[in-house]
Amino acid sequence: MSNNSSTAYWGDTEHIKNLLKFYKETADPAGGIIHALTYDMKPKLISSIPAQCMYITLLQLYYDQTNDIEGLKDNYEFAKKIFNMALATQVKETGLCLGLSLTPDFMNLTGETGNDISAFNNSTFYCAARSMNRISAILGDKETLKKTQDIILKIENNFLKYFFDKEKRYIVSSIDASTFAQRPDYQSYSLRWENAYYRDLVDPVFKDCLEFFASNLVCKPGIRAIPVWCSSYDADANQLHSWWPATDESFVRMVNEFNRKDLIDQWTGWLTYWYKNLTCPEG
Repeated sequence: MSNNSSTAYWGDTEHIKNLLKFYKETADPAGGIIHALTYDMKPKLISSIPAQCMYITLLQLYYDQTNDIEGLKDNYEFAKKIFNMALATQVKETGLCLGLSLTPDFMNLTGETGNDISAFNNSTFYCAARSMNRISAILGDKETLKKTQDIILKIENNFLKYFFDKEKRYIVSSIDASTFAQRPDYQSYSLRWENAYYRDLVDPVFKDCLEFFASNLVCKPGIRAIPVWCSSYDADANQLHSWWPATDESFVRMVNEFNRKDLIDQWTGWLTYWYKNLTCPEG
C-alpha cells in the first residue's frame, strides 16, 4: 500500500534486506513473486508480472542506502529473472507490458478484460527498468544494460501517447492490448511513483495530473481512488474507494513542485486525523 522508497525513510535497511529475501524465497518457480499467501504460507495468488518489478526498485534502493555490493549480487539474478519475465510480455514493440492491473481486486469493474495494458503496472515497470539499468551497469552486465536502454526509450516514447487522455488531462487506468483503445477509467493510484525516475516519464503532464487530482480526486476526508463521476466509482464497495499511502507519494510531490500550500495543508490535516484514529485509511 506504500511505495518502495518509504521503506527507507526511517533508515531500517535490514528490513529492506529481509523483504528482498522473503520475496525471493517464497516466489513461485514459474510464476514469480506471490501476491498473497495462505495461512500456512502456501501460494494463493501470483502478482501480475510487470508489477512484480517492484522488487527491482527495492533492490536498487537497498544498494543505494547500504553500498552492500554482496547483497546486490545475491539478489541480482532473481531481479533479472523478474525483469526478463516482464520484458517477455511487451506488446508490439511499444515497451508496454501486458497484464491485468495489480489493483483493485475486481479488475472487470474497471473495464479490464484480461487483454490489458495497465498504467499502474507499466508505471512500476518503467521505474524498475531505470533501476535495472543502474544496477546492471554497476555489475557490468552489458547484455541487460542494453535491454534496459532499449525498453526505457520505448516506454518514454509511448506511455503518454497511449495512456494520457487529452480531454480529461489525466492518464487512464488501462488500455486494450489489441486496439490500444483507452478505457474511460481513472484511478489515483495509477499514477504510481515507485521511485524518482518516474518524474521523467510524466514530466509533460505532471501539472495536468495535479489539476485532475485537485478537481476530481481530492475531497473532504482524503484522496479518492476514482472520481465520483467515473462509471467504476465504488463498484466493488472496497478497493475502488480506498485511499492508499502510495497515492500520497505522487500527490505530495506534485503539490510541492507547484507550490500548492492549500493542498499541503489539507494533506497534513488528513494525516493528523486518520493516523490518530486509524493505522491505515483503506476504505
